[in-house]
Amino acid sequence: MSKIPETLEPTQFANPFPVSSDEPWYKAPHVRTVLALGFLAWEREHHAFLNAHQVGEALDVHPDTVRRWARGTLPVSRRETVYERVKVDPVQLVNEQVRLGIAEESAHRARLARRPDEDWEKLGWLEPHGIYLMHMPWLRLWIPRISRLSTKDRWRVHRPGQVVIRMVRNNRFEAEQLKYELLKDLEAWRVQIPPESKVQGRNSVILDSAPLPEFWLNKAERIS
Repeated sequence: MSKIPETLEPTQFANPFPVSSDEPWYKAPHVRTVLALGFLAWEREHHAFLNAHQVGEALDVHPDTVRRWARGTLPVSRRETVYERVKVDPVQLVNEQVRLGIAEESAHRARLARRPDEDWEKLGWLEPHGIYLMHMPWLRLWIPRISRLSTKDRWRVHRPGQVVIRMVRNNRFEAEQLKYELLKDLEAWRVQIPPESKVQGRNSVILDSAPLPEFWLNKAERIS
C-alpha cells in the first residue's frame, strides 16, 4: 500500500496534493468553485471553466464582474445570496450524525456476532468495503463514496483516469462510519451542490483545499 504523495505531476493534477488553505470560501481560489456550484455554471468536462455569463445573469451583474470576483473576493453584499445556494442543509448534518451512530452500532454488532446476520450477508454488507475519495479537478472537489471491493462495484464509483484514494474496511458499516467521521471533521470545507445538478453524492462535497486528517495521509491508498 503506497502513501499518498505530497504532489502529483502537473499533467495529472495542477495543484499540490494534498493541499490546505486558510482562505475562506468567498476568496480565490474557492469562490470560483462556489460560484460554479451554486449556479450550476460549469462546463462539466473541462477544467476550471466558470460560465460567467450564467452567474452574471442570475445575479444581475456583468460577466466581467463575475470574473473579477472569481480571481479575487466576493463582495460582502453578495455573500449571503451565494452562500445560501451552497451551504450544507442543517438537516443533512443532523441526519449524518444519526447515520454515524447507526454505523457505529452496526459495526460493533457485526464484530461481536457469533453468527453473521443473514440479511446483511445476503446484501453483501459483511464483505470488505472501500470508502473512495474521488477528485473532480475541474471543480476542485472531493466526493466520498462507498463500494464493495469487486472490480464491478469499484469502477461504478469513479471514472478511469480520475484521481482516487481509498481506505478499506472490514464491512459496509465500518466504511460508513469512516465516511461520516470524515464529513464531520471537514465540515468547514463542505459545500452542497443544488439538486438540479444530478451529481451523485452532491450532499457530501468537500473542497479540495480541505486538510485531510493524518489518519488518511498515513493509511489511505491511491488507486488511480
